[in-house]
Amino acid sequence: MINLNNPIHSVINLICIFIFTAFLLFFLGIEFLGFLFLLVYASGVAILFLFGIFIFNIKIQKASFFNSKLNIISTFFFSFILCFSFLWELNQLP
Repeated sequence: MINLNNPIHSVINLICIFIFTAFLLFFLGIEFLGFLFLLVYASGVAILFLFGIFIFNIKIQKASFFNSKLNIISTFFFSFILCFSFLWELNQLP
């Protein structure tokens, strides 16, 4: 989940998520789907989002939810679970 106030940073993080998902698919042995993620999502859809933000000049909005302690704790918790599951899958590979 991407919770940033700046829409440009949100799109850049979305591109990073697509690239890391493609790397995860490479490590799991599904190379075709990894290349498909890179070609379709990371290079196509996310770049279109970025150009849309630049063209329509979307402004930064302030929100108080993004500074809450619960959001920070849940982000670290889910990041820890994601990293643990990724390392678990890497140890299961032959």
